[in-house]
Amino acid sequence: MSTHVMVVDDDAGIRDVVREILEDEGYDVAVAANGHEALERIVAAAPDVVLLDLNMPVMTGWELQRRLRVLEVMAPVVFMTAGNNAKREAGQHAAAGYLAKPFELNDLVAVVERLTTTVKA
Repeated sequence: MSTHVMVVDDDAGIRDVVREILEDEGYDVAVAANGHEALERIVAAAPDVVLLDLNMPVMTGWELQRRLRVLEVMAPVVFMTAGNNAKREAGQHAAAGYLAKPFELNDLVAVVERLTTTVKA
């Protein structure tokens, strides 16, 4: 059984690069362009990890994470944000981690690996 990662970002270029890198690492990756689209997909097929942009149209990352908590979705959430306060945002909103944009691809793989190893253990 492969590990399922959901990538939520309104920037198609970021979604495509993240998907390609993680698929090359052997992960099963789904993508969504906004929080509303992601919520539907997460409820339908619970991912092992959610990589979540915070500033998106339709439904922000903060709102999506709040709704996931209400629905008791247990997948760890990693904030991907260009904001200067990525670490603080992650701490305030109980995210499992953060990637400050622009992030190194090695950091992306490392955080997903760390969280999926924890999930599988």
